[in-house]
Amino acid sequence: MTQHSGFAGADPVGLPVMLVVGRGGDSAPLVLDGYHFANFASLSLDLLGAVQPDVVLSALVHEDFDAFDLAELLTALRFRGRYRVVAQEIPHPEVVLREVRGAFPSLDFDIMILDQVWLPRL
Repeated sequence: MTQHSGFAGADPVGLPVMLVVGRGGDSAPLVLDGYHFANFASLSLDLLGAVQPDVVLSALVHEDFDAFDLAELLTALRFRGRYRVVAQEIPHPEVVLREVRGAFPSLDFDIMILDQVWLPRL
């Protein structure tokens, strides 16, 4: 696997290390089935160094931050992996892409739009 992270790569089986940002509550990161979960306030150079994520995932808008805020913080922390926003629907994703990529050109940023078929029926 190609190393994508400035913080040292993949787990022992070669899968990308994922850090999901957005869970509320305390600042202690949670690990579940190879995914690391943390809230926005807990992000630091120390946390990124400990988790060594290849990919950071978040919602476009969260109660505590939005994608622009997280992109700004990841850039300030010199994160060199991929940052992906996961969204159910965005009317004009090209506007978001242009804004974030324009402000943070060193960050590998993209949006993953989930298809309605993949979401559980409520």
